[in-house]
Amino acid sequence: MIDWTKFGDAVHVVRGVTDLKDTRGFYETLGFVQLDESSEPNNWVLFTDGRINLLLGKREI
Repeated sequence: MIDWTKFGDAVHVVRGVTDLKDTRGFYETLGFVQLDESSEPNNWVLFTDGRINLLLGKREI
């Protein structure tokens, strides 16, 4: 079992994805809401569920 108290008030996760649109939809179905996004200089979207901050960045393979 994970002891969440060791993570503090929030967890910040950064993930590189090849299809930002599809991945965005996936996390929205899990209950994450968008906080911010940008396309300059790189495409990224920042989500949260209130406890986890998730930064999805577009990457090329």
